[in-house]
Formats: sequence, C-alpha cells, structure tokens
Amino acid sequence: MTRRIVCHCEHGFDAQLPDEIDISEDSAGRASILDGSFLSFDCERCGDTLRPEFDLLLRDKDSDAVIYLVPEVDRDRFLFGSYSVPEGPTVVVGFAELRERIRVLEADWETQAVEVLKYQILRRAGSASDIKVYFDRSVGDQLEFHVHGLRNGEIGVVRISQSAYQSAVGDLERLRSTEPYKTLFELPYPSIHKLEIEPESHD
Repeated sequence: MTRRIVCHCEHGFDAQLPDEIDISEDSAGRASILDGSFLSFDCERCGDTLRPEFDLLLRDKDSDAVIYLVPEVDRDRFLFGSYSVPEGPTVVVGFAELRERIRVLEADWETQAVEVLKYQILRRAGSASDIKVYFDRSVGDQLEFHVHGLRNGEIGVVRISQSAYQSAVGDLERLRSTEPYKTLFELPYPSIHKLEIEPESHD
C-alpha cells in the first residue's frame, strides 16, 4: 500500500508499506519490529530517521496469533470508541506494545498472566497515565519488565520470579470475573494501559 509520509521539515514522499505481515514466514520483518527498525525511513532533505506508524495486521502461524496494530497517535480515539478495528484480532496500540507482544509469544508466556504482573508493578510504581510497563525478556527463571516514565530518560528494571508468574496463571480463572481484571482482559484490547490505576496505599 502506498502511504504519504511527511517529515517535520515538511518534506513529503510516498512509500510502499505493508498492511499485513506474517512473522512466522518473514523472519526479517520480525527482527526489524524487535530492533525498532521496522518501517523506518531517512528523510532525503534533512536526513532524520522517520518511524511512522500505520495500521498493520500481524499474523504468527506458529502461535495462531492474529494482532492488529493501532498507531500510538490514535490511542485516545481507539479507547474512546471513535477508531474502528476489524473483528477477530486482538489489538495492540503502538510499536512498543507490538514488540512486547511478540516477545511474550516467543517466550511462550500466558498473555493475561503477564498483564496481571504488569498491573501489580504499576500499582507499586504509580498511575498508568504517566508510567508504562512492558515485558522485555526472560532471564533465567525470571521475567524482566521495563518501567518507563519514572524519571526523564530513565528505564526501571523489575524482575519477577517464575513462581510468581505461575501463581498469576493459577489465579486467572478467578480474576477473570473480578474487577479490574475483567475490564483488563476484555477483548479486543487486553492491556493494563487502558486502565486508570490507583497507586498502592502505603499507610
């Protein structure tokens, strides 16, 4: 699909961009999403690297996952119901969430259990409006999460044991019928980043 891309220097150009990708067959596409180079372009006028986000349908036949990417700039429109998405795929918003979902799939973790752990981290850290938590990788028998927004330019690192993860997995059936988890798990966008989270009280 041809898309018009306009740099901040006001130089515009047309680029051929995919509207669908199967990462089980496109290893280069998978790698470029994970390393942040996917859909990156150098402006011919000023030389800046542009990383535009457009709607993208992603398939992974290895895990049977079908994911629809909503651009980060359209987050509020999507959350308030004025941005339409196709029925069926689960939704992620922005490339950071897309990268995280691929990493969760690669590690073979249960997505809902990962969101439970992220919710617990966020409650300890602060509100979801200014702090974001993403699963990053597995380190031995631990899950490593990166916390963005605690301080300018700094990323916090939190590691959670596999036993805590297994506890979250075992508790999913109960959590699915209780708030805020019922809302958190609601399709098509099962994510803590749609919740207003109150920090834990330390009284």
